[in-house]
Amino acid sequence: NDVAAERYEIYVDGDKQADVDGSVSNYEPTLGVGVHTVEVRAVLADGSARSAFIEEIVVRLGKVALESDGNLLFWAEVDGAEGYEVQKDGIVVSVDIMREGGRCSFYATEGGDYRVRATFGDGRCNGDFSEIVHIAPSTAPAAPVISLNGSTITWDPVENAVNYIIYIEGGEEPHSIGNANSPYNIDVLFYAYTFPSGMQLTITVVAVAADDTRSAPSKPVYYTVP
Repeated sequence: NDVAAERYEIYVDGDKQADVDGSVSNYEPTLGVGVHTVEVRAVLADGSARSAFIEEIVVRLGKVALESDGNLLFWAEVDGAEGYEVQKDGIVVSVDIMREGGRCSFYATEGGDYRVRATFGDGRCNGDFSEIVHIAPSTAPAAPVISLNGSTITWDPVENAVNYIIYIEGGEEPHSIGNANSPYNIDVLFYAYTFPSGMQLTITVVAVAADDTRSAPSKPVYYTVP
């Protein structure tokens, strides 16, 4: 507080956010995730202003609440997260994270201790790592190798796989559109009628073992709805 000040002006990242009466000695600015510069300017009786306080404030992301179901690891989206970092046994690993309906997930194809954190910007605003989830070694199948011929998706059998899940993504979130047993020839037109003509669909396939462990998604193929 400043006894000579009639009011205070609060600036966040150079933009004025609030006027506060001179009798008030505290104010909590509204800040989103990121690194912010907060300045308080004291406005005196003669209308002049001087900087009374400048501070850099770092607002970090929330902590990932990591859960598992078999070798599927999943968590709710963290507000403001630009991405996620996954570690296995303390080492960063690259995984294909699926996002659907506010939930993130991936299949752990190797056993180990996994943890995840939300990331933002240069890393100063990253969230804390989740609690560790242990995944036992399994016989997760390899990812299918799929191809598209016209409207038909085809792939060869994958060792240890007893079933397959097809995912179709039409611009926003992926949708599981069914299981497929041998022979592995699936007509996309059976599912594409729900999407508007001209939309490009991204299609991937996941192999499923007898113990329900699942492969990483295949590399995608692309189909344009006629």
